[in-house]
Amino acid sequence: MATLHHHPVLSVRWRPPPPCICLPRRPLKPHQLVPRAAAISTTVAESALQDFRRWLSSQGAGEGKAYPAAVPEGLGLVAARDLPRGEVVAEVPKKLWMDADAVAASDIGRACAGGDLRPWVAVALLLLREAARGADSPWAPYLAILPRQTDSTIFWSEEELLEIQGTQLLSTTMGVKDYVQSEFDSVEAKIINANKDLFPDTITYDDFLWAFGVLRSRVFPELRGDKLALIPFADLVSSKCKACRSIFYYSSSID
Repeated sequence: MATLHHHPVLSVRWRPPPPCICLPRRPLKPHQLVPRAAAISTTVAESALQDFRRWLSSQGAGEGKAYPAAVPEGLGLVAARDLPRGEVVAEVPKKLWMDADAVAASDIGRACAGGDLRPWVAVALLLLREAARGADSPWAPYLAILPRQTDSTIFWSEEELLEIQGTQLLSTTMGVKDYVQSEFDSVEAKIINANKDLFPDTITYDDFLWAFGVLRSRVFPELRGDKLALIPFADLVSSKCKACRSIFYYSSSID
C-alpha cells in the first residue's frame, strides 16, 4: 500500500514536478493539441471528480483526511482539517497502481511478453489500452480526471515553437519528441498494429505523446525505472509547495 506522510500541511497544487526530463512550462493556449485518448469535456469535470471520489472510497483509498478537488492550479488534494506533522494523509492500495505488475496482469502484458520494452513504454501502452476501453476499464474514474495535456513545451504548436527558435530549450524539446517518436514507431509495428483486439481504434503518435506526458508529469521521483508507477490519488500531491513536504513510501503488508 502506498502511504503519504505530510509535513506539516497538505499541498493543494496540481501535480509533482517531472521526475526525469525537465522542460520549462507556460500556460496552455486554446489551439494546442488535445489528444483524443484523454479528451474530457469541461462540462462534466465536476461529475467526473465526484465519480473519482466515490471510486477511491469503494477501493479503500484515502482516510477522509484529504480529498481531490479543483484548485487554482488545476486538480489537487485539499486537507479536510489541520494535519499534524508526520500524520498519514492517504493510503492507496497496490491494486490501484498502474505499474509493471498491472501490465503483467493485463492483456497488454501478453502482447508485450518478450518485447523487452522500457518500463515507461509498457505502462504507457497500459494507459492507452485502458483509456480506449472507456467505462469498461477498472481505472475509468481515474482516467476521466487526467489532464488533456501537460503544459510542457513538447505540446507546444509549431507556431509557438518558433518563439524559442535558436535556443537550447527548442533543441531539448525536439530531442524529447524525437525520442518519443522513435519509441512509438517501434511499438506501433510490433505491438499496437499486431494486436487490433486490444487497440481497435487507431493509436497515433499524439496519443502516445499524451501518455508520455502524463507519466512524466505525475510519476513520483522515487518510482523511476523498473519501479515506475502511476498512482491514482497520490499523484495529486505536489512537492512544489514550499510550506509543506510529503513523504512517499511503499508497504508490502497490505495490497
